[in-house]
Amino acid sequence: MEPGYRSARIEEIDIIKALGILCVAAGHAAAPFARFLYLFHMAVFFIASGFCFKSRSASSLRNLLLTIVKKLRQIWLPFFIWNSIFALLNNFFIRINVYTDQAALEEYVQGKYIHPHKFMTAAAIWKVIKRGFFFREGTQIGGAFWFLRTLFMVQILYYVVEFLLQKTVKAHTDLAQAAVSAILLGVGYYCSLQRLYVNGFGKTASFYCLFYLGHVLAGHKSRLARLSWKHFLPAGGISFLCLVFLWTKGAISFAQLRYVNPGFMLISSLCGWVMLYSAAYFLRQVVSVKQLLLEIGKRTISVVLFHFLAFKLVAAVVVLYYGLPAFCIAAFPTLYGEKGLWWLAYTVAGTGVPIAADIFYHRLLDRWKALLPKPHDA
Repeated sequence: MEPGYRSARIEEIDIIKALGILCVAAGHAAAPFARFLYLFHMAVFFIASGFCFKSRSASSLRNLLLTIVKKLRQIWLPFFIWNSIFALLNNFFIRINVYTDQAALEEYVQGKYIHPHKFMTAAAIWKVIKRGFFFREGTQIGGAFWFLRTLFMVQILYYVVEFLLQKTVKAHTDLAQAAVSAILLGVGYYCSLQRLYVNGFGKTASFYCLFYLGHVLAGHKSRLARLSWKHFLPAGGISFLCLVFLWTKGAISFAQLRYVNPGFMLISSLCGWVMLYSAAYFLRQVVSVKQLLLEIGKRTISVVLFHFLAFKLVAAVVVLYYGLPAFCIAAFPTLYGEKGLWWLAYTVAGTGVPIAADIFYHRLLDRWKALLPKPHDA
């Protein structure tokens, strides 16, 4: 889910990311098949990130440092900026019912995340901002920000390990990375069983192997490029059926670091990847659909940042439709998302509004840049 519009992009990866973020929004919107989506919807982003990994980024200390700076700009900076803004807006959010201090909310809506918010002092807000600088605290409206922290930590750890391996084992880095992945997965699973989060290390250890899986799959790009619908149709179908079967056997929550066992997580993740990769092949054949998905795929970080906030627009409509008190808008993540087709409205708003805002922002930015004097005009 990394921003960036100038680097070379891989079409099928952008399409997979688009499909993945639609799955994320639908899952958070309480779609009736949310548990099915949770089997793989976050995993595909770690795999996609590994698929785009380049060994030369860790080939020297200079390249490693440049890569770390790049990741800070792409992932940490948006996290810190928007976590800080959402913290600063806490009291304003209460006044406009994005949050609420009304305990009566629990009389209308029940759920794990349904609780009143408190007005925060300047000192409390500053504490959230300071902790956010180190990826240590977030806000409810930025509830998906945990993913940015985990992705950042997985990437940085992988690049550092790759740098060290290139300087030691050299020709056998892939095998060494496999060993590191296996060890970390064991550690991550132990953290999952013991509910040890350790500032996100449990997630980093668990999902490191998914980044490695993407790296391995990228080594077969040329073979994948030669495949046709005769391969992708059965592959996608079988993967879907496998996921349906796994859906009946267990559940996964990447955010809460809960999965049946390492094998269950890996198989679910790989099946989800194959299913979406196969779907991407067919969707690329329809030009209009392809272009739409490419636009979404380039802007998935905006959806991560703002989809919960965009959900509030639908919640306001739900309040008007059912004649509920205005403070019910504060229900999190959705208000009545499980009723009827409201989940679909939440999904559309949760993806469409952030992407439209992103496009609008970049068009304004481009126009502003066009108005600036060129160096040769000075």
